[in-house]
Amino acid sequence: MNVLDRLSTTVSLSYFLENVWLILLTVQPARGTALNLVSRRLPRLVAEGGTSFGEPNTNTNAKDYVDFATVLGHDVGLMIRAFAAAVEDDNVLVRRYALDLILQVLRLDGVSIQKASHEDHIIIMRAVASVVMRRDLSLNRGLYTWLLGSDETAEQQVGYLRSHSLELLKTTLRVGALVEILSCCSLFL
Repeated sequence: MNVLDRLSTTVSLSYFLENVWLILLTVQPARGTALNLVSRRLPRLVAEGGTSFGEPNTNTNAKDYVDFATVLGHDVGLMIRAFAAAVEDDNVLVRRYALDLILQVLRLDGVSIQKASHEDHIIIMRAVASVVMRRDLSLNRGLYTWLLGSDETAEQQVGYLRSHSLELLKTTLRVGALVEILSCCSLFL
């Protein structure tokens, strides 16, 4: 970790993290290690308006947080694609670790999702929603927390679902169904 810390300070943190996202995206055997590094070293991020990365609409102490654009740039698509690849990994521990990080870093009401493109929204929703097919209770619990928020009451969860998750989930399911239909039609042509 000390070597990687020195490397990240030698190059810029955003460049270092960009390479970590590329590793997550392309090197399947290194995903677990890369996720461990991200969970330990990704700084707490804050948006330009002062909204913290993992806790929206709170007042933050400036010394505890790093500006979102400084660390991840203005395009978070690479990070989203990296997390999507990790959630779809064959290793169950990598999937669980990736979903835990998504719950922290890619909350549906968080800064990173707001900065992402519509296509990236669909990519991460498709990847996270696919955990239902794995029939793993802990993954399903993580999916429900991501879709419903972390509030305890049913009313708050339904409100979170309606305001942050439902339309994106509907769009993702429609796009997925359309892709399936088109792929079936292309087999007959």
